[in-house]
Order: sequence, then C-alpha cells, then structure tokens
Amino acid sequence: GGVGLLDELAAGSAGAMTGFSHPAVLASVLRAYDGGGFVAAREVFAPWLPLANFEGQVRVGLSIRKEVLRRRGVIACG
Repeated sequence: GGVGLLDELAAGSAGAMTGFSHPAVLASVLRAYDGGGFVAAREVFAPWLPLANFEGQVRVGLSIRKEVLRRRGVIACG
C-alpha cells in the first residue's frame, strides 16, 4: 500500500508498485521527494498514511481497496 514508500525513496528507489487506492497521492509524494526531499514528501504523505495502513490489513485489505475504488467510480463493483 505504499506505507514504506518514503524509506524506499531514501534508500534509492525510483518509486513503488502498490495497490493503494489513491495512486495520484503517491505520484504527488514522488514529486515532493524529487523537489524537496524526505521532509517535503513526508508532509504530502502524512495525511494519507492512516488510509494506507487501513488498506494494508492482511485479511480485508483487498476488499477495502476495491470498495474505495468503487466509491471513487474507478471500478463498477467491489
């Protein structure tokens, strides 16, 4: 879900492939990291971390992500 994205970027990663239901947020985090480093990226990502953690639950994570995507109109059914 991208929970470790900031640490991955700090370790030299160019990005991450996640199942997070708001990929545009992750793109914003990457832009913030490129433009201002770790602290700037953390400020962008911090409000979204609770959702990323919630979506990352082992048994229900996929259902949560699919429901968020359904409510956003990205998919037709959950």
